[in-house]
Amino acid sequence: MNSPVWTSLKYQAITLLPTACVLMYIDKTYVSSYLLGALVFILPNLYFVIYAFRYQGANASLWVIKSFNQGEYGKLVLSGLGFALVYRFNQALHIQSFFAGFACMIALQWFIAAKITAAIPCEPVEQALEH
Repeated sequence: MNSPVWTSLKYQAITLLPTACVLMYIDKTYVSSYLLGALVFILPNLYFVIYAFRYQGANASLWVIKSFNQGEYGKLVLSGLGFALVYRFNQALHIQSFFAGFACMIALQWFIAAKITAAIPCEPVEQALEH
């Protein structure tokens, strides 16, 4: 099975590139705002995924919890910082496109999570209790 990180990036690229090409015909400000909104979601999310899932297994359960919490805190800080930097330094920002890019990546992440979760094989509860 592919890494969830690469699967997520693949679907995000498949969604971003055609949308950006369509928006290019309307206005270049729309494209840059849309892509900035998507990046404000993607970069902190990548930090979270890489940081939170460093440890695995029952022996590392305390480290799993700590790294998950620190990854979530880092994601929130990076998201806030991303919003602040975009608002501060991008004078030609189209707010609706910016938030459309951010919201599109959130909805896409829900789809990706459902797809990845459905691909993970799990045995029925009855079989697990028999062992």
